[in-house]
Amino acid sequence: MEVIRNSISEFVTNEYRLPNSLTELTVPTSNNPACMNAANLNDSWGHPFEYKQTGGTDFQIRSAGLDGRFDTKDDLTH
Repeated sequence: MEVIRNSISEFVTNEYRLPNSLTELTVPTSNNPACMNAANLNDSWGHPFEYKQTGGTDFQIRSAGLDGRFDTKDDLTH
């Protein structure tokens, strides 16, 4: 999750806004290269991370954990 958090920070520095999705971090813009590789969009168990903007410049990144389901006890949040 730290790779994603750092990539979001880089994106904000370059684009002056939060990305609309994590996939947007993997696409170069007209002025800057992609902030991260698409291989980093999945957690250690191969499940896609969940990303949502929570207001202003705040955001949340979540992993569904080992069971692959969100909103269960093994979820990880950053």
